Amino acid sequence: MERSTSATYDSAPGNDLESAATAGATVLQFRTGVSRFAEKLRETLEPNLPARELITVIISVALETDLGKSFTLTKGFDKMVQKIADSVMVDPNLRRQALAVVSQVVELKAVAGKKN
Repeated sequence: MERSTSATYDSAPGNDLESAATAGATVLQFRTGVSRFAEKLRETLEPNLPARELITVIISVALETDLGKSFTLTKGFDKMVQKIADSVMVDPNLRRQALAVVSQVVELKAVAGKKN
C-alpha cells in the first residue's frame, strides 16, 4: 500500500502560502531597513573622525533606523550608545567589523561624489 506524503507536507507548520508571504514581507522589511541604514550612514559619516566617534555614529544610525528618531531623543540614549561603543572598541573583532563598514561606506561615498 502506497502512502501519500503530500497531506503531511501541506499541513506542516510553515509550509502554507501565508507563512511564505510573512517570510517574504520580513525579508523585504529587512532589506528596506538595511537600505535606509546604509543611506543614513552615507549621509552622516565623515572619514576624518576618530574610530570611537565613527563607531558611535554607526550605533546611533542603526538604532535610529530600527527604532525611530523619537527613540534617539529619550533620556539615557547617549549613555546607552556610549556603553555599546565601549564594548565595540574593546573587542578586536567587533571593532574591525565596524571600521570595515565605515571603510566601505566612505569608499562608496567617494565613488558617488566623483560621478556627480
